[in-house]
Amino acid sequence: MSVRPYAVVLWIGLVCVLGGCGSDAEPTAPDTVDTPTPVPAAGWVAIYAGVGAWEFGMARIEARLGEWGYESQRVSDSGMLAGELRSGRYSVLIVPGGDAGKAIDALGSEGIDEIRRFVESGGGYVGICAGAYLASDRIIWYGVEFDYPLDLFSGVAIGPLEELAVPGHFGWTDVRFDGTHPAAGGVDGVVTAYYFDGPRFEGAASVFAWYDRLDVPAALSGSFGDGRYVVSGFHPEMSVFTAAALRGMIDWVSGEGSGAVDHRGRIDAFLSRTRRGVMERLEHAEQSGLSVRH
Repeated sequence: MSVRPYAVVLWIGLVCVLGGCGSDAEPTAPDTVDTPTPVPAAGWVAIYAGVGAWEFGMARIEARLGEWGYESQRVSDSGMLAGELRSGRYSVLIVPGGDAGKAIDALGSEGIDEIRRFVESGGGYVGICAGAYLASDRIIWYGVEFDYPLDLFSGVAIGPLEELAVPGHFGWTDVRFDGTHPAAGGVDGVVTAYYFDGPRFEGAASVFAWYDRLDVPAALSGSFGDGRYVVSGFHPEMSVFTAAALRGMIDWVSGEGSGAVDHRGRIDAFLSRTRRGVMERLEHAEQSGLSVRH
């Protein structure tokens, strides 16, 4: 593909504007990128907010859902035990990052059964990091194997992945997406994602994202009873590069549409507007008799 020098400069500029990787600050998108028209999943999105849930992760998920016009509600472990998921209000449950072991202890067998019945009867489940461990049949944590009870994903979740991050096991890493999978939300190729002690996966399921450095599964999807699940070892809510994938995950498990959104189209539109502006300035400079180097 032929790329003109100004296009390279524009792309580098876009990365700088959207970036922020490697720092504590979340990458921010340029103000010129249009907000997509909301196409909410049918029903509300429940966010597990009980013991073991990571507050900052929940807040970022809520912010993303608000941007898209999706209605959401935090549900505690006591709410789960009281049958909140059987209210008919929710189409999707998101279990965010945090501590899966503490969540299992708080939910107990009854709370785990509530989640299983919700998905089995047609609900959607999105598990992020700890939520991915929680959904797996088995986990291997620092080399020690544990049998987990929810069993939406019949395989094993293995972590943390010390190869991906500095001591503390959190930071930015490259994730490679298969953009043809509807749960990818239109994200394609290698993008920067936030990692914090999440797993890789082994087992039969539809993989749509890989940790690029290790070439191992980072996110996958599957069916359970009449419902669907997605598990992700990285945090799609944390970066503008992966936020569209979170939307795709939610839409896919809810059964609404393909899950693909206009992420690439919005970036293309931003580049097109910026390129037009640069070309207009170049033409103006040439008309004014200024020397313009290409």
